[in-house]
Amino acid sequence: MQKSLMLSKKKIAQARENLEKAQINLSRDIFNRHLIEGVKNCTEELIRWNDTEIAILRQRANISWLKDGDGNSSFFHAFVKAKKKSGNLNMLLKEVLWQLLNQILRMKS
Repeated sequence: MQKSLMLSKKKIAQARENLEKAQINLSRDIFNRHLIEGVKNCTEELIRWNDTEIAILRQRANISWLKDGDGNSSFFHAFVKAKKKSGNLNMLLKEVLWQLLNQILRMKS
């Protein structure tokens, strides 16, 4: 995986350099169809290599998530469980307080 990422970085650098050269040549003769086509081809090549690099990085992130994802999801579920328990406790306390308030009001009546 690391080798393919390094290769794509080299190819991107080379494609950028080619595009810059093609753009410089085009700036000297902006109506030359051959030079316009050359800039277009260089741009497309750069886009292809950028897309390749993005795909490699996504694959690498997916592999990392698959390795570490279990730990992250167990943390998440523990957090949700704790929140749920504290929420239930809060609801229970509210219910008890309402019952006490009702008893106090009945006593005063």
